[in-house]
Amino acid sequence: SGTKVGQEIVDCQQPGLEIAGNISCAGIKDSRVLCQGTVTFSGQVSNSEIYADGGLKSASGILSGGHLESGGDIEVDKLGEPQGTLTEVEITISPYRKALMMQMTKELIHRKQAQQPSAKQVELLNARIRECEQELDRELNAYLQQQGQNRLKLSVRQDVFPPVRIRILKHEYTITVHQKQLEILEKD
Repeated sequence: SGTKVGQEIVDCQQPGLEIAGNISCAGIKDSRVLCQGTVTFSGQVSNSEIYADGGLKSASGILSGGHLESGGDIEVDKLGEPQGTLTEVEITISPYRKALMMQMTKELIHRKQAQQPSAKQVELLNARIRECEQELDRELNAYLQQQGQNRLKLSVRQDVFPPVRIRILKHEYTITVHQKQLEILEKD
């Protein structure tokens, strides 16, 4: 299943775009996207918060500025911003669920602090959070059971413009000088 957006996703921040499957678009700018599948784009993803369980892929695209958390491989043509804006990239376990839980927890706190909190809305939100926690536990267990079979990777075909902070599970890397091509594989 997937969602296809013909153009760019622009200025979609509060609460952002939540996709239960894959998404394919021209680009993403100044937006927040939670994607349970893979984000595929052809142009540029810039100054955005992206949480994609299935990874981020582009044959000719640029990922610059902002923060990306991916549960799968990241494959782009260029990474970083020539003007020096920080780009943060992380390959982690279940970023979609973690971001969703954070969003629902903030909403729960907001609802509890309301003038007249609705007990029914608070209970529904608590139930959704519990369900999300259980799903996250299942995904963590599934990852631990298959660990070592498929190594996650970050792959940049052309330029990497600093500063770029990269985290692949528990290993961190900082790129401080411009370089051509980059491939980092998950380590044990």
